[in-house]
Amino acid sequence: MFAVAQLHLRQMFAGSRRWLLLVCMAIPLPILTLIRTQGEFRSPVEEQVQTSVFLYAIYALALPALASMLYGTSIIGAEVQNQTLTYLFTRPIARWRVLMGKYLANVGILVALTTLSLTIGWAIVGAVSAQNLAAIAVATVFATATYNAVFALLGSIFTRRALIAGLAYLGVSEIALAWAPTFGRNFTAQYHMRSIAFELSDLEGMLRSELRALVSEVTTPVAVASVLSLCAVALIATCWITTSREFALTDDP
Repeated sequence: MFAVAQLHLRQMFAGSRRWLLLVCMAIPLPILTLIRTQGEFRSPVEEQVQTSVFLYAIYALALPALASMLYGTSIIGAEVQNQTLTYLFTRPIARWRVLMGKYLANVGILVALTTLSLTIGWAIVGAVSAQNLAAIAVATVFATATYNAVFALLGSIFTRRALIAGLAYLGVSEIALAWAPTFGRNFTAQYHMRSIAFELSDLEGMLRSELRALVSEVTTPVAVASVLSLCAVALIATCWITTSREFALTDDP
């Protein structure tokens, strides 16, 4: 499994994908610099709330979702497209170990890069407390692990249209459903991850009650258990599909 993880790390930083990943992690920094130098806030509380929400939106929502979609769907999908899956699966290692090695490599490097960018962004804006930084960082770890598991599952099912399936999942589940004031949001990852971030932050007394209800109505233990359950179910399903399915390596659509 360790050898597979090492191989996957080299693949992640091969060619243009390396620069795409680094650019994604660097893009928020000049935006945060503009907010720090040009932003106008009516009070320190407003600045704390708005900058915390902005950091969360970037580092616990946008970056983990997009980076995980790019790399999570490729855990199986890219190997099928490049016709290298046979090489991996003929190695003397169980298929599920191959999958988990690639998954852990994905999560490890994406968490490291996103957390580094988050810390630099936090230092730039200056207005966000260390407690809120830690809350966003925790949510980022959960988001990266969960989204990689979900997108690995989508990549194992829709091997040739994994990115399309990933975009559909993000649009329907993690954007539309997660922010709708309905019971259905309890089945989304984003609802529980923002609950984790909010409950660990110091924003409790800074939000109006109607906004508080929109952000979180579940406790931290319930939110953590829900996210971990989604991650575990997605990984187990992906391991089962990877182990039992015979993937077609032709160029047919």
